[in-house]
Amino acid sequence: VGEMNHMSTQIARKLPGWSTMDTKTPQRNLLSALNIEHLVSKEARNYAWNVVESEADMNLILKKIQEKGGRCGYFPGYYEVLPPKGSLIQGSLKAGRIWSSCGDGTTIFAITKTKGFTSLKSKWLLSISSTTDVGLEAAIWRACYPPKGVELMEDDVAFMFAFDGVTNNSLFCSKLRFEDNNRAVLYSFNGTEISKQ
Repeated sequence: VGEMNHMSTQIARKLPGWSTMDTKTPQRNLLSALNIEHLVSKEARNYAWNVVESEADMNLILKKIQEKGGRCGYFPGYYEVLPPKGSLIQGSLKAGRIWSSCGDGTTIFAITKTKGFTSLKSKWLLSISSTTDVGLEAAIWRACYPPKGVELMEDDVAFMFAFDGVTNNSLFCSKLRFEDNNRAVLYSFNGTEISKQ
């Protein structure tokens, strides 16, 4: 059984330029909009990343994360799990929007475009699976500030996010505006099938 955290849509709608009702304010990325860029550690900013190029590599990394314990080892969606063979993850894989940390391979993220978040301008979701809070920081930093010339979200800079795992209540995590009403979503898995508890 694992635990997943999600960004609050209620908070997201209040961020400058994020709501569909706010037609005049330019969007800012998550870290800038929450004013927490300064809380991202040097270690997280310096993470090295690889684009995941195959389904086999993706599954190997997810399995490694799952085996370390405390995580489901799947891509979290918004109140759902995104199956590795599902259209959203497969689309992200083909588009080069799945990245993993170099070396230990204990963090992986996927950027997917969903039909949800109808009250928000951006329809992008950053789905993170990591064994550490630093990995969570690093994934969000990379999504906010991709390498020069890399388009992760087309013309958008804003995104919602979901995180596979329990945070350690660091100052950075406390500012991320997790979903307040239903912070934990529990799932059990048998290797291929996932069921909500």
